[in-house]
Amino acid sequence: MIRTGARVLVAVVAATAATGCSQVTGDDEQHARVGDVFELNGQAEGSPLTVQLPNLRYQFVVSRPQAKARHSVGAYDDHWSAEPARGAEFLEIGYRPEKTDGDAWALWQPSARGKLPDPVFTVVADDERIVLDNDLRFDWLVTVPADVDDLSLEVEFDGRTLRTDLGTPVSGIDVFAAAPPRRSQVPCPEQPRTTVRGGARFNGTECGVAALTAVPWHAAVGWAAPGRAWLVAKVNVSINTYFTGGSGPGTSYEIGYGEPSYLLDGALPHVVLDDDGRELASRPADMTVDDVRTVIFDVPADATRATLELALDYTGTPEDGEGQQVRFRLRRSLPLALR
Repeated sequence: MIRTGARVLVAVVAATAATGCSQVTGDDEQHARVGDVFELNGQAEGSPLTVQLPNLRYQFVVSRPQAKARHSVGAYDDHWSAEPARGAEFLEIGYRPEKTDGDAWALWQPSARGKLPDPVFTVVADDERIVLDNDLRFDWLVTVPADVDDLSLEVEFDGRTLRTDLGTPVSGIDVFAAAPPRRSQVPCPEQPRTTVRGGARFNGTECGVAALTAVPWHAAVGWAAPGRAWLVAKVNVSINTYFTGGSGPGTSYEIGYGEPSYLLDGALPHVVLDDDGRELASRPADMTVDDVRTVIFDVPADATRATLELALDYTGTPEDGEGQQVRFRLRRSLPLALR
C-alpha cells in the first residue's frame, strides 16, 4: 500500500498507470515516484529530532535521502523496486510518542471545546507536501525529489502550524522552549477569627492557588497570540465559615458570599472556568464548601513574575431580622512565578 499526500492508494499496476503515481519497468517492478509513502518494512534509522507539542513529545528519526531502499518496498506481492523512479530518492522517517516532562497534563483539563484532533505531520520536499498517516504505523518510507533543496517537517496542531528543517542536525520543535510547565501550590496567609463592625466575629477562612508557569497553549483557549502566553491558576476559596456575636451573644447570622474577583498585576482574567472547562460568570449552586475556579490570564511571553490579587466579600445577616448586617472582605496578594 502507498499513500500520496493525504490519499491512500492501492498499489495495483492498472490503477497506478492511470494516476501516474508509479511506473512499471519491463521486469514488472514498480518504481516509486515523488510523493509516494510506504509503511517501512523495518525501523527507521537516521538522525534524532525532537518535536515537543503541548500534549506529547515525539522523538523522530529521519534518514538522509537514499538512492536505494534498505528494506523491501511496499507489500511483497506488489513488486516494488528498491530503487525509486528517476529524479527521486527515499527518506526513512519514524517517530515514537513520549510523555512530556513537568506538569503539561494540567493543560488538558476538561474543555468545552471537546476532544482535539491529533497532530498532523507533513514532510515538505520542495513543492511536494506529503502527509504522514499516523493512524497506521510510526515508520514510513517517503519518496522525495533527488537533490531536494527544501526538506522540512511541518506539524499542525489545533490550528497552528510549526516547522523544522530536516537538513539541520540540531533542528527540532519545542513549544516550551526547553522549560516544561511546572505547577506549584501557593497558599494564602492564614485568615484567623476577626472582630468586625458591631462587635461580631468572623470565624476565618482559607484559600490557595495551584498555578502553572506561563504556557503557550491550553485546552480551553488554544494558542496564545504571538509574543504572549497564558498564566493558568486554579483558585480555591473556602466559603464554609460563619459570623457570631455582634447584636447579642445568641445572634445567629445567615451568611452570604459575593463573587470573587481576580486581578493579575491589575488585569482581569481572559476567562474564568469551572472544573468542566465551561466559562463561569457566577458561582454555581453546588459550590457550598469551596469556591473553586480556574482563571486564565493573558501575559507577555517573557514575563517572569506576577502578583495575583484575590478578593471575596462575606456577609452576615441576622436571622431574626434584628440588628445590623456585618461584612468581612478577604483580600490576598499572592506572588506567582511565570518561569
